[in-house]
Amino acid sequence: MSSTATATATAAAFTSTTALVVPPIKHAIIHKSLYRGSQPRPLNYPYLKSLSLTTLIALTPDPPSASLIEFCNDNHLKLNHFQINKNTKNKGKNRGVPITHEQVCQILQIISTRSSGITYLFCENGGQITSLIIACLRKIELWASVSIWDEFATFAGTVNQVDRVFVENWVACFQINDKVDWLWNGLSDVVIKNHPALKNVGML
Repeated sequence: MSSTATATATAAAFTSTTALVVPPIKHAIIHKSLYRGSQPRPLNYPYLKSLSLTTLIALTPDPPSASLIEFCNDNHLKLNHFQINKNTKNKGKNRGVPITHEQVCQILQIISTRSSGITYLFCENGGQITSLIIACLRKIELWASVSIWDEFATFAGTVNQVDRVFVENWVACFQINDKVDWLWNGLSDVVIKNHPALKNVGML
């Protein structure tokens, strides 16, 4: 085989292989059982399948696409859709917050429960809305504010006053029946039970 033919065959094999592992935009691992990113397209499905996911959480104004529903059904994944406010301005310094405090509590309850398994959390572009959920998660993980907002800006691009006020005013209020191993790992029960940020989080 000529060197040109060999190079062509190698390139074709490489293309065939890499086509199977295309992650969604802004994909990242938050914890061993929690991933984040943008709304997946069919191109991303093989990659998502490789993660051995159990649960998907969609933060979008419209219902999940037929192809995503089919992907979840074919792979026995639980798809949770939280509808966000499509009328909220979503760009620039004056963007609003299209999600509610109650929705954040519901989402974090799913994420924090062991039976949810490996979870992929996403909004349309993997930016502000997903970042708000993760910022609230970091808040109950007792992260320093500067670290929370540094991470937020990495994925959302900017942090505005509305984002800050939303997270600062959010109060964790949900029940965890069987929490994931990584939540509060290394913290004593005394700290968890007595910290002001966790006073409304029930645990069984």
